Amino acid sequence: MRFINTKLLLLVLLFSSINGWTCDEMGKTGIVEENDLRISAWDKSNSNSMTRSEFSSIITQIEEIYTPIFKSVGKNLIIKKDWEDSVVNAYAKLTGQTAYVVMSGGLARHPVITNDALALVVCHEVGHHIGGAPTKNIRGFGGPSVSWASNEGQADYWGSLKCMRRYLSTQDNVAHIERINVPNEVRRSCEDIFHDLNSQAICIRTTLAGHSLANMFRAIRTRNGRTLNELSFTDKDPRVVKDMDDAHPAPQCRLDTYFSGSLCDRDVRERVSYTDLNSGVCTQINGYNNGVRPRCWYRPPSY
Repeated sequence: MRFINTKLLLLVLLFSSINGWTCDEMGKTGIVEENDLRISAWDKSNSNSMTRSEFSSIITQIEEIYTPIFKSVGKNLIIKKDWEDSVVNAYAKLTGQTAYVVMSGGLARHPVITNDALALVVCHEVGHHIGGAPTKNIRGFGGPSVSWASNEGQADYWGSLKCMRRYLSTQDNVAHIERINVPNEVRRSCEDIFHDLNSQAICIRTTLAGHSLANMFRAIRTRNGRTLNELSFTDKDPRVVKDMDDAHPAPQCRLDTYFSGSLCDRDVRERVSYTDLNSGVCTQINGYNNGVRPRCWYRPPSY
């Protein structure tokens, strides 16, 4: 009887790892690595100026865009807006055919997070559900298994390439970037790829959202005692992985990924694939040098 119970427990744990949270429910390993930072709704000294109304509006807009897309593939999308939660994280879960995203107010209130960066977080979590390959590999009882969730780098890439482009498509992006400081390298790169002003502005906004978000990752790693260089749009992460890295990339690598996704000019309506790593994205095999997934986490199958 004890053997049967133990075997049953192992099967339950394995099933949970494949079908449950891409991170734990306490938000320790969501889009952000494990951290103990908490920012309450009443902590004005360590918060940005984002309001609860802005938080809710941004999430709702993305939810309304993707709800019919999820339905078209037989899934239901539910995004929980937990403004009161002080946890600095966000995470995703799949239960049956229901795709959950949980957004915590603590992350939205982080001092370096902008409204566009919050949108990119939502896009990342949605990307775990429909961002395509590569997906996370799970090593459990009975050998490795492919997860339902796009891995961290792919969720970042898909979020900037597909989701942010849809989210920003109806906004006055040209007017927006006229009000902010745009680094020359970002402006030049976006202008080299895109030829209409609105597409250039979307590219710029998405890249700067990625910079804000990567700065939060950097701040949390620094807070945990690690020494990191300042983020750069020109000095890319030099790491070249030998195997696909499913874990959280380094902050510079994540910025490189967001920047690459912004520069990929594949049509937003082209869906990615769970079997073809070249479908709907920019890859060298498809003739692209710009906008490709960086080698600091991605290993092309030809290598």
